[in-house]
Amino acid sequence: MTRYISTIIGLLVAVAAIVISLTMNVGLFELVVSSLGYLDRYQADEVIIPFVIILLFALYDIVRWQKRAAVKAEKTKLYLSMIAAVHHILNNFINQMQYFRLEAEKLDDFDKEILAMYGDILEEATVQVKKLSEIEQLDAACIAEAVYPKKKI
Repeated sequence: MTRYISTIIGLLVAVAAIVISLTMNVGLFELVVSSLGYLDRYQADEVIIPFVIILLFALYDIVRWQKRAAVKAEKTKLYLSMIAAVHHILNNFINQMQYFRLEAEKLDDFDKEILAMYGDILEEATVQVKKLSEIEQLDAACIAEAVYPKKKI
């Protein structure tokens, strides 16, 4: 319903104009034509017509800008929803992998260096997921900075 609010308002205004025209016996078309003649008499039409053209294109730009803003807002909402889902999935995976780490620590013959590296990998993944979910400005540079690990010196 709200999608067609302008059409509904236009319909109501048109119906009101017809009702007023019929009940008050006023010819709206003749009134508009006589107004245009009045404008022509004072040569105001040379100023008004370009003004109306500029106004129409400005309104077109405003509508186009609003549509772009709405699309951008929807994309942002979708991105944040996707990040929340990925965050949930990865946290579940990391938590399940912690179980494997605990089981590997119980084994005496499991390589401790591999176990330490495994812990570092899990920690790095946890930090990256946390950083990704904390991004405030949604652009490629901020996302890359949060996700791609810094080179260790």
